Amino acid sequence: MGALQTRINQGSRKKVLKMAMERLTTNLCNMMYYPEGSRNKLSDSPKDLALIKTPIIKYAYEKGIAVYPVSIFGTNQLIKKNILQFGSTAGIIFHEGVHPSKFSDKEEFIKYTWKQVQKGHQELSEKFARA
Repeated sequence: MGALQTRINQGSRKKVLKMAMERLTTNLCNMMYYPEGSRNKLSDSPKDLALIKTPIIKYAYEKGIAVYPVSIFGTNQLIKKNILQFGSTAGIIFHEGVHPSKFSDKEEFIKYTWKQVQKGHQELSEKFARA
């Protein structure tokens, strides 16, 4: 799979975005992409749609590449001050792939994909509240 460093200056971000696009189309490799940016330390809830970074999702739509949303819950309790908190619980859901061909435009595609992340997070939140 490989990794691309993104915590760098604005000019380098553009370079990383270009490299990511090449990897997705030329090398046909998988890529994990976190549209929220860095880990949200203040809340365990996903950011609002308006606050996520969408260039890679838009590119996936334009190139007809399926996106597999992932919902993650509990990481704000799992890592504190960069130290793993043993005994903490976290959950993850890997959703079905969302294919661009099923949507009339990229905004609808992005909205639906992010909604899957939010719904999965809510499901995990309710599950862990009952435990």
